[in-house]
Amino acid sequence: MADTENHARLRKAMSPAFSPRALASQEPILQHNVELYLNKLQDHATNGLQLDLRLWYNYVTLDMIGDLAFGESFGCLDSSGFHAWAQFVTVVNFSHWSADFLPERWLEEDPQFATDVKEAFQPFSVGPQSCVGKKFAYDSMNIILARTLWRFDMKLESACKEKYSQPQVPYVSIH
Repeated sequence: MADTENHARLRKAMSPAFSPRALASQEPILQHNVELYLNKLQDHATNGLQLDLRLWYNYVTLDMIGDLAFGESFGCLDSSGFHAWAQFVTVVNFSHWSADFLPERWLEEDPQFATDVKEAFQPFSVGPQSCVGKKFAYDSMNIILARTLWRFDMKLESACKEKYSQPQVPYVSIH
């Protein structure tokens, strides 16, 4: 993380890229990636296949980041897998976080997570060093989720009803 002085300088330089006008000009990139994501899900649905939406949300997000930041997608959606560089960065930067999908950590009734300080979870940071792209990230997530729910009927797979964190188990089927 940059010190306060450098962060302010970097934030000032980056802010124009996240203005409403700049974001509107990037909409075709967002829409292209979302459409590709939905088409890939449609292929799974047409073939009656189950899938882990966590992976697909990561694929579309990483491809959008690649397109916007580097001018080229990481190809996660095209290959239905993580690009080697994207896998490496995730491991290096986030190995201190749990890799398990445990939505129950956010529910009050699970004693396993009773001592967690949930308020400490600040994925975009807070204050003067908060992420300049936070609104874009939230707007993108909303678009992806809304278009997914609009296009598909989903059901939770029975294997997930007992435990969400089973490795390599599809969580939903789409129709």
